[in-house]
Amino acid sequence: MYYEKTRYGKTVEHYYKNDHYSCSTHNLGRKRAGCSAHYIRTRVLRELVLDRIRCICAYVRDNETEFAQKLLAESAVSQEKTAKAHEKQMRKNVSRINELDHLFQKVYEDNAAGKLSDERYMLLSNNYEQEQSILRQRNKELQLELDAYITGGERAEKFIELVRQYSDIVELSTPVLNEFIDKIVVHEADKSSGQRRQKVEIYLNLIGDFQSADMIEYIPIKPESIMTDEERLEIKRAKQREASRRFYARQREKREQEKLKSA
Repeated sequence: MYYEKTRYGKTVEHYYKNDHYSCSTHNLGRKRAGCSAHYIRTRVLRELVLDRIRCICAYVRDNETEFAQKLLAESAVSQEKTAKAHEKQMRKNVSRINELDHLFQKVYEDNAAGKLSDERYMLLSNNYEQEQSILRQRNKELQLELDAYITGGERAEKFIELVRQYSDIVELSTPVLNEFIDKIVVHEADKSSGQRRQKVEIYLNLIGDFQSADMIEYIPIKPESIMTDEERLEIKRAKQREASRRFYARQREKREQEKLKSA
């Protein structure tokens, strides 16, 4: 995504207040990729990333053994799936390489027999050789990925050691970002519910998109001063729903008491 600054206002403090990241694929006009003009404000993204890091660190500090066990179990499934996918692709690549050998032999024989011009022979043979080279290189990369795969236990140990290096993370500095974050995927915002909701996937180094139901109690509570307008609106609506629920509950209780008295 592109980082963009929006300059507005008459004073310096208003400049670049709404800086954001926008989809580069859409901005470059690559409509075939199917990307929309989605964006996310820098302030919101930084808060999400910082919350994610602080949440996982707090959880890991209190649950090192449980974290290692869950990552190990998750890794075993992921590793088996990855290994099968890599091996299948490698077999497919080898099959295509052998097929290209036969095609190369055929065009060679056709050229020698005068059925294929020298120009056409050179074009086809160069294409076959280039494709074979790409497939062989890809198989080397896939094999290296399999050989260098880090087990869940090793990744858990490395991540726990990383968490121990940071006792309290209060801001999203460049070192913290580089140490913890692997990649971030920002999806298009959904307004079908009448509110702007946007899915953001944050992948951490070594452990990816690790999730646990027990992590919910470690999610930091934001001060209202740094909440987005959407978050404030959602809190307001939640309070209104809770107030309505309590009101109707009192009404039901009152009616039931009146029925008892009349009986």
